Amino acid sequence: MKPANRGFSLVELSVVVLIIGIIMTMGIGAWTANLENQAHSATAQRQAAIKEALTGYLRRNNRLPCPDNDFTAPDGVENRTTPGNPATACSTAFGILPYATLGLSRDAARDGWGHFFSYHVSNNTNTPDAAGNWSDNRDWMTSANFRAGNTGTITVNDRNGATVTAIANNVVAVVVSHGRNGLGAYAIGGTRNTLPAAGTDERENTDGTANTVYFRREATTDDAATGGPFDDQVAFLTPSDLLDPLFRDGSLKSPQSMVQEQLQKQKQLIIGYTMGYNSTNGGAMCNGGGAPVKCKVVLAADGSDGQVDTGNANTNGLVPYITLGMTLADALDPWGMRYRIILNSSATDVTGGISSMHPTSGGGTVAMTIYSKGADRNDGGGDDIALSVTVAEIRTYLVGLAP
Repeated sequence: MKPANRGFSLVELSVVVLIIGIIMTMGIGAWTANLENQAHSATAQRQAAIKEALTGYLRRNNRLPCPDNDFTAPDGVENRTTPGNPATACSTAFGILPYATLGLSRDAARDGWGHFFSYHVSNNTNTPDAAGNWSDNRDWMTSANFRAGNTGTITVNDRNGATVTAIANNVVAVVVSHGRNGLGAYAIGGTRNTLPAAGTDERENTDGTANTVYFRREATTDDAATGGPFDDQVAFLTPSDLLDPLFRDGSLKSPQSMVQEQLQKQKQLIIGYTMGYNSTNGGAMCNGGGAPVKCKVVLAADGSDGQVDTGNANTNGLVPYITLGMTLADALDPWGMRYRIILNSSATDVTGGISSMHPTSGGGTVAMTIYSKGADRNDGGGDDIALSVTVAEIRTYLVGLAP
């Protein structure tokens, strides 16, 4: 007798459903993880492209763009205090990435979760002192204040539990993705997502209008973790990141080569001024009592106003750029400090000068030294860059002058 067909029992059906559920759960988890990895990868790739775009913009304009702060209707165009005038300061140092100003598409300015990247650029509201020296030159927003020795105002930190360590404290610009949770990010429609909880590291990455501290650390969903949960992706640019490519391709000269060129230029201007100075031949300070054939007074230093000090007797001070027909920009080194000049008073006697007979010491004697204080902006320290001019060199220019 043929046996009857036998179906699945309830137990067997339950096992099958359980297995299918497990497989589906594993598949959905893998699919979700894959999407998350794609979002992280897309975000990192776009941040790298933005860094390249910022370097290219600096190459073309000698400044970085301002943020877009049209938050209710983002258009990707930078905003300055005077719209359309790049000589004016940014309306704000923190906002949405100015993708249109950078020549990027809107999609390129959005992270892998569809939110706009936040952007913060280093700025500086300090003004130079009466002598024209910058005490803290870190303005990357305007071409007039950009120099190859500029530093940054932003700090990016890491965190390991309660220990906070600076990854970089000389940062020029940051580009922030607010991660999967999107807290604090701006959306395409002009709305801003809910801010992270106060006191968390993610909150630090959203309040660039109030401070210049950011965090880039390991991701965690643990609400109880020190610094709070964290899924932001933070990219940043230091002065070296921005400037080294320009030094390599010749778009910009290195600070050291710039200083050498400027020192040579100032040397020629000083010697030219000296040769044209209407000094008195035969003066006792020129020849020590003899009768010189030719005598010229070496240019003295400036105290602050750009001109040779009254009496032409300052032997240690600033290069008098106005007297030499220079602009203040030409008189500043790449770190925003005025070039200085020291005269050897025993060789030049300042109020007299150098002649074919005076000083009586050897021609190798240094008559004057022009120098930059270097990157540390202080005398000494091993980074000063100087150019010395000897008595013999000045005397070579006396040849051919009328007695």
